[in-house]
Amino acid sequence: NALGGSLSGKTISVLGLTFKAGTDDTRDSPAIAVVKLLITRGGNVVAFDPLVENYALAGLTLVTSPIAAVTGSDALVVLTEWPIFKELDSKEILAAMTGDVVVDTRNILDVGTWQKAGAVFPIDAVASKNF
Repeated sequence: NALGGSLSGKTISVLGLTFKAGTDDTRDSPAIAVVKLLITRGGNVVAFDPLVENYALAGLTLVTSPIAAVTGSDALVVLTEWPIFKELDSKEILAAMTGDVVVDTRNILDVGTWQKAGAVFPIDAVASKNF
């Protein structure tokens, strides 16, 4: 809903693929389940995780930095609570994005700071599970 009702042709940036910060374990990771759902719904997913270097999944592109993940993206989704994600420069991240939608599923971003930088947090989209 946050992206106009369809993910077709949209690029979604994902930060975090592991089931928790501090590990490279993606087994049974809710983040992977969300990525698969985004891809199933037509999204192109570009992801960064500090410890995941390879993950084979059609429709998923892994990159080596948060800025590479968000460049040209329509939306940003934070799926793992890595401390480095708290420290991201909201202005730099949003300037690299095409869109302004940010979904923080781990509640680690300072919403006020990100909103001042131009981010839109579509709480209804997450609550209704229609993102």
